[in-house]
Amino acid sequence: MGRATRRRWWLGAVLVVGATTPGAAQPQRFNLPTGAQVKAEYLTEAGKGIKETTDRWKAAVAEEDVEALLKLFTAEGAHFSPAGGASYYGREAIRDGLTERLGQIGAVNLTRVDFSASGTLAYLFGRYFYGPGPEGVAEQGTYVLILNQAGRNWQIRSYVERRTGP
Repeated sequence: MGRATRRRWWLGAVLVVGATTPGAAQPQRFNLPTGAQVKAEYLTEAGKGIKETTDRWKAAVAEEDVEALLKLFTAEGAHFSPAGGASYYGREAIRDGLTERLGQIGAVNLTRVDFSASGTLAYLFGRYFYGPGPEGVAEQGTYVLILNQAGRNWQIRSYVERRTGP
């Protein structure tokens, strides 16, 4: 091997070794979201959808529209338990409970105290304020909503309220 050939060989070897240093072999880093970021984004989106459902609930109560309220409940396994403690299962029974309850409510305000969601199931706990009703009486208490996601909409699986004030 001549001197020029050896120099070319060493230069080639140096270039190959230099190109394969550990830094060059490292995979590029992508800015993928963390699990916490994905969950926070999901909860934000779920919260918006659930707020739409509670806004529809409030509008239907204000209009005393039992049919609009019934559409907010799941078709299967729906449950409604108003402040008096009765429990109604299924849309037909819930229609009776809502018809009776709407006559007592008046205006409605719902606040959110606690909320969580996972997959197609969500939980919402808060305070409700009704009134004044037809007899001029206001009512307040707590409520729990269990919701199922159907497509982009959240439907009420179970709505339970318990009176804590007059």
